[in-house]
Amino acid sequence: MLNHNRKRLTSTLGFALVEFLLVVIILGVLTSVSIPSYFVFRDRARYAATKQDMQGIGTGIALYFADHQAYPPGSDIEQLQQQILDYNHAIPLQDAWDKQYLYQSEEISYLLRSAGKDGIMGNEDDLVIVNGIMVSPEDVPGQNNGNGEDHGPYDGWDSQSVYLRGDYVIHGGNLYVARWWTQGQLPGLTESPWDEITDAWRDFNVYHTGDTVIYEGSVFKARNWTKSAQPRLTESPWQEITDAWRAFNVYHGGDEVYHNGQWYRAKWWT
Repeated sequence: MLNHNRKRLTSTLGFALVEFLLVVIILGVLTSVSIPSYFVFRDRARYAATKQDMQGIGTGIALYFADHQAYPPGSDIEQLQQQILDYNHAIPLQDAWDKQYLYQSEEISYLLRSAGKDGIMGNEDDLVIVNGIMVSPEDVPGQNNGNGEDHGPYDGWDSQSVYLRGDYVIHGGNLYVARWWTQGQLPGLTESPWDEITDAWRDFNVYHTGDTVIYEGSVFKARNWTKSAQPRLTESPWQEITDAWRAFNVYHGGDEVYHNGQWYRAKWWT
């Protein structure tokens, strides 16, 4: 009887040890999968948050430009924060990786830059806005960008030359960047593969969600990808940045507008 109980106890302990080892193995597998996924999602969230913050700063800069016909001067993000305080009250000085933004302005053009995940300016993981448009780090005009390639000074457009994505040219006194391979296609035309580097709206430029433009003295933000869609129209994908009610703007529940001397709050999407 005693031997029987001992064998049963030994068998039970054996099963318990096997089950314990199985749990440890399963937890190890789950950990090896979940931890890398966590870091990937964290980096994506930081990238998205930084991009959103930079677009918000760009909106404030565009509003300043609309009033002063020049971008805020200087090369200091703290100075910029004070200059556009009336247009944007919540300007972050640092990106989601806790590194300070770089701001450079020459009054008629500006650059806003985050060093990205690695915290080093000039690498391919940087986030860059030039004159209100988010561009690839390697496409920044007039910058060496740490890869030994300098995009400036710029040559005039030549109908016989072949241009690749990111190439810059001067045409009609304006600066353009190629969206893809092109030859003989004149900048400034609706079907042209060239984007003009400017805050002013252009019907031939391609805009992405969050891009800001200036049109007839007002600042607009793109709600989605768009080309040729004119601001101020009812079906336009552009949202005017203003407290005044606009028939072409999209509003969500809780949004407030000023109309006919009164303030109104939206009860739902409209």
